[in-house]
Amino acid sequence: SVVYTFTKGAPERILDICNWQFDVDGKLKPLTRDDRTILQKNIVGMANHGLRTIAIARRNVEEFPFEQLPDANNEDSPTFDQLNPREAVEENLIYLGLVGIQDPPRKESGPAVNICQHAGIKVRMLTGDHGATAAAIADVLGILQTYEDRSDPEKVMIGPDFDKMDDAAVDKLADLPAVIGRCSPESKVKMIEALHRRGRVVAMTGDG
Repeated sequence: SVVYTFTKGAPERILDICNWQFDVDGKLKPLTRDDRTILQKNIVGMANHGLRTIAIARRNVEEFPFEQLPDANNEDSPTFDQLNPREAVEENLIYLGLVGIQDPPRKESGPAVNICQHAGIKVRMLTGDHGATAAAIADVLGILQTYEDRSDPEKVMIGPDFDKMDDAAVDKLADLPAVIGRCSPESKVKMIEALHRRGRVVAMTGDG
């Protein structure tokens, strides 16, 4: 029998570690630059409809350059991931597909944003979602004021772009972005510090 390992995650990160795909006949073929361009358009198309996107890939276990495998008969044996670094396992993968998941905001979210705005509170959204997904959800919640705001680079950014800006560049912005997608914990800290430098009082909450 053949054993596979599967990987899922943010499409842009999964595609970075994929080199192969299956054609319509189930035969393996290279994942080309043109294929990646088409997939990127599909990802953005799903994200623009507010879908959370996940890519799935696999690799045949016998292809791994294993140093050793866990001993199933020894409960003290190191685990698979202890014996085999993740970066060595998750490479040269076969792209399997793209999934769009509808995960709408909680029904309380919209009214909560509206109440904050009427109280003079500026609501910003920082999320791990794809930038286009984040923008679509922010539009529904009223965090963005118009449909055109979705594509405004001053109002919607992605975490890596925001993170690489130094404090001076951030402070020169007329206003801080209302939405940041694909953010990291560092993105949130950077946003809070930037708001503090502008003399703002800041409160942060999750969506739970």
